[in-house]
Amino acid sequence: LLAEAYRARSELVREAEKRDTASPPAAKDKARLSTLDGLLAGGENFLGLIAVRHRRFAEAARHFTAVHRLRPAFPGIDFNEGLAQFEAEDYAKALPALKRAAAREPSNRKAQKYLGLAYSETGNYEQAAQILQQVLPAFPGDLDVQFALGTALARTGPSDEHRAAWHITSTRSNSSGCSMDTSSMIRTERDPIDST
Repeated sequence: LLAEAYRARSELVREAEKRDTASPPAAKDKARLSTLDGLLAGGENFLGLIAVRHRRFAEAARHFTAVHRLRPAFPGIDFNEGLAQFEAEDYAKALPALKRAAAREPSNRKAQKYLGLAYSETGNYEQAAQILQQVLPAFPGDLDVQFALGTALARTGPSDEHRAAWHITSTRSNSSGCSMDTSSMIRTERDPIDST
């Protein structure tokens, strides 16, 4: 059904290109194209959500990218696209969509959280630390946020702040029965030389 709709869209675009843009039929073509794009965007979004439900994140990202191309202002599409790219572990592709989502909806703490995590995954530790410090109160038990924040703070320089983030993370992970690989924490920890 979606393939048929894309074929109809292609035919409509070809016909519209033949017309004078100021003619009444061209205005009708533009309205039909807008309606068709809305239907296609809705279909692509639906398929993306189904793919997410089945944890097929790369497939979901393709659908959400198509939605963004068809209807850039589609509700929630920037976050959906960014989250799917993030879950597909394509952090560099997730960044632009998550930036748009965070800018479009400044109160969307999840968009900010995943933007901070994506910055951390791409090695942009200063931006990651700045954002994750702001969202940490909204996600106090989120070990991913705490771990990424601790890593970001450790990579931007040793401080009491990053030690506190590591302490909170390790305390919560141990008390919840989770086993956490601390070897990466130890590698990023840079203790200042004690001069006493």
